Amino acid sequence: MTKTINETVEVVAKFAGDIENIRPSQFKWQDREFNVKKSTRYRYRNGDEVVYVFSVTDGFSSFELDFNLRDFSWMLRKVCDMKLA
Repeated sequence: MTKTINETVEVVAKFAGDIENIRPSQFKWQDREFNVKKSTRYRYRNGDEVVYVFSVTDGFSSFELDFNLRDFSWMLRKVCDMKLA
């Protein structure tokens, strides 16, 4: 089951040289920490705003995280897991 969340979350991310190589490695949601095992990403523009969208998994559940370059904020958009949703 996929559920829309749209909540700001704290994320630990790794940068490998520049912003193009950012990767989330951990995030906190509902007082739980999730370690990212795999991720894919794409980016889009909305006017002058650039947003990176990450599809990530902790090995059990899938999540969609957005990283906004304008204000360096992270947003948990969606979660796919029967136990968490």
